[in-house]
Amino acid sequence: MNKTIKNTLFATTFLAVGAAGVATSMAATQGTTGPTSSGDLIVSLIVDNKLKVSNLDDTALGTFAGADLSATETICVFFNQTAPYQITFDSNDTPGTFELADGVNNIPYSFTYDDGTNGATAVVAGTPLTGRDLANNNAVSGADDDCATIAADNGSIDFTALATDITGNPNGTYSETLNITVAPSI
Repeated sequence: MNKTIKNTLFATTFLAVGAAGVATSMAATQGTTGPTSSGDLIVSLIVDNKLKVSNLDDTALGTFAGADLSATETICVFFNQTAPYQITFDSNDTPGTFELADGVNNIPYSFTYDDGTNGATAVVAGTPLTGRDLANNNAVSGADDDCATIAADNGSIDFTALATDITGNPNGTYSETLNITVAPSI
């Protein structure tokens, strides 16, 4: 097999294996002494995506007095790439739903997420919202992973519990843990 075909096959195999995330340990091939000499080496890099969701605070919708209850929570999303991210919301209590519970009774609630660029989008439990924008918070150095440089959180969650869903439930405190996961959309 001639050297050009051999090197092409090697490079193609290495790229295919590298793209699949399989670690390889290859060594450079040294040239030999002669009228000409050639060798080869592998050039590589690692893309180390770093994301962070922060500035989270517990959110109280208030005390029911016959009307819908709502509240807004702002958050910070950091990604060390200029590419979009995705965000997924789900619950610990009953995965796949959003329900506030007192241990026996459940009150459904809903919410939207706004990344500061794409507008408010209704959230479906366990379904990622893709193509979210960083709203200027992609400091590659990682120094602004809490939105300090841009001086404001870059995402907001608007919660609503409807009076028609609350009415008829017994006195008590209703709550659930909301899980938030951010990941690359690339």
